[in-house]
Amino acid sequence: EWVQNRQYYRWGLDRVRQELDAVLSRAFEDVWHESRQHDVSLRVGAFMLAIRRVCRATELEGY
Repeated sequence: EWVQNRQYYRWGLDRVRQELDAVLSRAFEDVWHESRQHDVSLRVGAFMLAIRRVCRATELEGY
């Protein structure tokens, strides 16, 4: 929705599903890799990844 509003463009249902599938697939792959790399559950891997991303964003903001 955000992208559609920014571009003043309306996506069809197929495009929405395609984009959503891409986002969810990438998110799962990132969490899967994190959990396998550290030998933890998917839940813990997701938390680790989220915390790393928040830390990185905070560093980039200069805090």
